[in-house]
Amino acid sequence: MSSELAERMDRQAARLREQLTYWAYVIGGVLGVSTSFVTGVHKYEFTDSPQIDQDAVGVGILFTGIGLILLLGGVVIRRRSKASWIIPGLFFVIGVLRLIWLFGLPPR
Repeated sequence: MSSELAERMDRQAARLREQLTYWAYVIGGVLGVSTSFVTGVHKYEFTDSPQIDQDAVGVGILFTGIGLILLLGGVVIRRRSKASWIIPGLFFVIGVLRLIWLFGLPPR
């Protein structure tokens, strides 16, 4: 009887570890992609002639890239569950569009 209980608790612990790891990856990825939007890419944004800050563009690309990698890690961890792809998939698309926009900005 105790071996059945131990096996059931091991399965529950493994499932909990998988869920916690999944959410850690997803929240980290969402924060990475969202931080890219917060940093901004313009110097002197509120003047008559804003300029593109290449350093801010590089930071945005870095944050978005790290966020996308974390989101992919979350999807790989829970690849059996299709419902767990909704949040990472949405933010992955947002992150890819952000990368396309950042790479499309003209250099100074």
